Amino acid sequence: MAADDLKTSFEFSDDEETEDAETAVMTFGKHRGKTLKYIVSFSTETREYSKFLLTLSDLDHTLRTNISTLLARADLLPPVADFQTACLTILKFGQFSGSSLEDLVKYHNTRVYLHNLLKWEGLSCVLREHINVVLAQYHKLKKMWKM
Repeated sequence: MAADDLKTSFEFSDDEETEDAETAVMTFGKHRGKTLKYIVSFSTETREYSKFLLTLSDLDHTLRTNISTLLARADLLPPVADFQTACLTILKFGQFSGSSLEDLVKYHNTRVYLHNLLKWEGLSCVLREHINVVLAQYHKLKKMWKM
């Protein structure tokens, strides 16, 4: 049978094409049912989860490609926490458990503690972001006061 004969023997339709990266849906895990675009762009935590997925050796090739494509897009970076939100964050562990970042950034010894927390690999990405926002604002204000 010639190739032209095969072409007439099959019905080709557009609905069988693979999903694009933006509409692909997560089929497993804690974000099952959500689009990959949502996972990559919603928050720092969900973005880190998508990066974690890329470390899995048995991850489906199409899923890996879609996640990589979305992570490369600058327009999908999650919003950075604002200073007011970051200040309201309460530590739930350690020596200063129950204290807000707003309270901890006020004093030298607790700012040192926050800097030490940033060195800890086990720190959640959201808390890391909030500590960075609060410390950055502190250093910005400190510079302004010295002028």
